[in-house]
Amino acid sequence: MSDIFAHAIKHRSAIPALSTIQDRPLNETRPLSAVSPIYRLPTEILSSIFESFVFDMGECPWELVLVSRLWQETALGTQRLWTKILISSSPYRYKWHNLGGNIGQVWSDGAFQVCVTLDELDAAVARSGAAQLDVKITYLDYLTPTMGVMCSKILGKPVNDRLQKLCIDTESWLGSEVERLATYLESSYISLTVIELDTPTVWSNILLPRLLKVARHVRSFRGQIPLSLDVSIFDWKNLQSLDVRGMNSEHVFRRFCNRMQNLHALEGVPINWPNNLTPKMTFNFLSVVQLAVPSPRYLRQLSFPSLKRLDLKVSDTADLTGSSTWRLPSLIELNLDAEKIPGVSQWLSLTDMPGLQKLRLNVYGEDDSEQFPSSVHLPSVHSLSITTNSLMDTYFIDALSAMPSVSTVSISYRTGLYQPGGMRALLKRLLDTNSKVLCPNMTVVSFQGGRLALTDAREHLEFLIKRVVGSRSHLLKSFTVSWEHKWGRDPDVTEYVKRDGKKSAQSLHRALIYCWD
Repeated sequence: MSDIFAHAIKHRSAIPALSTIQDRPLNETRPLSAVSPIYRLPTEILSSIFESFVFDMGECPWELVLVSRLWQETALGTQRLWTKILISSSPYRYKWHNLGGNIGQVWSDGAFQVCVTLDELDAAVARSGAAQLDVKITYLDYLTPTMGVMCSKILGKPVNDRLQKLCIDTESWLGSEVERLATYLESSYISLTVIELDTPTVWSNILLPRLLKVARHVRSFRGQIPLSLDVSIFDWKNLQSLDVRGMNSEHVFRRFCNRMQNLHALEGVPINWPNNLTPKMTFNFLSVVQLAVPSPRYLRQLSFPSLKRLDLKVSDTADLTGSSTWRLPSLIELNLDAEKIPGVSQWLSLTDMPGLQKLRLNVYGEDDSEQFPSSVHLPSVHSLSITTNSLMDTYFIDALSAMPSVSTVSISYRTGLYQPGGMRALLKRLLDTNSKVLCPNMTVVSFQGGRLALTDAREHLEFLIKRVVGSRSHLLKSFTVSWEHKWGRDPDVTEYVKRDGKKSAQSLHRALIYCWD
């Protein structure tokens, strides 16, 4: 199948070249060889490739129609390609296609067909056959009579039973128009599992209660939850994905969070949750969570036995003394943003993450004396990324020593290196053969920083980098160093990359962009 898909991608590159001949009859358009392997594929396999083109790559199905008569017939006969429908009052912000013939001019937004008239909507619904629909109602400056009829059609019978995902953007609407749209939500939506409301809270107060009453099988919700929502109108335990990004009321969130024990993904919760009022809770199925908390102390109120990825932003980590260990037995990826350096290491030492594989630390502050805790051992981490203001080389050395399996290392300075000789101690430690080898599996290295003294880098660091590259040529694939010019000019980049798959030191070539003046 991979070879077949490669043929599809190869032929896709011919699509732009057809723009000058797309008005010709399709039987006169021969962009592909009739003996091309893709022409010998069964229709079912070609349809599967088309679906990957549209759904995995987010491309427009109209591009396929332009290639040949065979592709047109196959694409138009594959109903699932046409299940993404966007209703808008204006087409001019979207991509234009002139197909000629019976189809004429059409517009698209990625994989979505854009409909601005009732005829276009009727044609789009017909092309999708009986397949479930992904519908967006967006960019309506106001709800014109025509738009009202279109919304009524897509939200009413018999199309209502086919709606699988519904996204509504009413950012610029008037209250009366939102209320009018809500009147169309009278049908039962038995297939609707995903709701996204890009609306102000005041409009969510109108739309969300109506939707939750008529869509009883929703599994994923993104949008604002109003203060006045009656939490009893919906069975929240069925919800598997929740994104309430921008929600400011912890009180509202606390009212229904204990009803959502079957969540698999949680994002955008209020910045002060959990807190001292949060009861102990266990989310058995949660695999992805995004939290922003003043202090991580109360995270221990929450248990995540199946959590795979944690995105955590912490503004204060200085009050963890006496805290118990927080266990995350299944965690694979941790993205930690902290405003204060001193508490980060303490938090890491109090968190048990035996299976952690990817660690990203984004730390602020100016405390360059911070030390990585010797008690932390992360044997499974293979990717480490640190962005900082002023941490010393000793911190990086200790961190890498705690991660013996690390293969990808990225270190970035946000505002500039702390001293002209930055990175020298780390590079020397990578060369040290008298101690235990640091990062024996390292394959990709990237250092980025600002205001590194260029003369020092040229005379000292470059020599050390060459030695590191040569000593680790059997595994190293790339070693990149970039820094801003000390007078604020274009950045200099030093990159060492392996060529031709060879493993000799000579096969590691240097590509330099010099800006020494």
